[in-house]
Amino acid sequence: MKKYLYIVFALCTVALLSSCGKDDKEDTIDEVWKAENEQAFNAKTFDPNFTRRTAPNNGGILFYKQTKPGNGKPVFFNSRAEVYYEGSLITGVVFDKNDPQFDTPLRVALSSAVDNYNSATNPTGYTSGVIEGWKAILQYMTEGEEGEVWIPQELGYGAIDRGVIPPYSTLIFKLQVTKVIGIDEQ
Repeated sequence: MKKYLYIVFALCTVALLSSCGKDDKEDTIDEVWKAENEQAFNAKTFDPNFTRRTAPNNGGILFYKQTKPGNGKPVFFNSRAEVYYEGSLITGVVFDKNDPQFDTPLRVALSSAVDNYNSATNPTGYTSGVIEGWKAILQYMTEGEEGEVWIPQELGYGAIDRGVIPPYSTLIFKLQVTKVIGIDEQ
């Protein structure tokens, strides 16, 4: 009987040690990825093509490069905007895209004051369920403007694993604001 107890004990010990090793390895990979993303983001500080922008609500920073000036209305915290975008990681992997040739623009409400969060009860179809980095940078843009924004993980998805977007990812978006609608407009 003791022989079987030793075998069971040995198997449990091996299973426990192998699972701990796997978690440690995953934690190490997350820390390496996080450090690579922070380094890439911080490198934008020295890139003369990018401007440092401050997020109005929490003081976080973003880096923005205008690629085409706008000539229309500015986006305010209580505006709605129609936007085309392409999102990628620091590795260049595109995780999401809304293409002007094939798609309709994403309709974004920067504040819950102009969106009910529920498209079933909100016939305008605008969503305020976008990351804080988007809400922040759009307030620096105007109708017709195009640009590239680097969003740190704190203003993106943070430690949340979104599948194709690993935890602690710096997000890079190419944005094109096609239309701005003020709170007093339909």
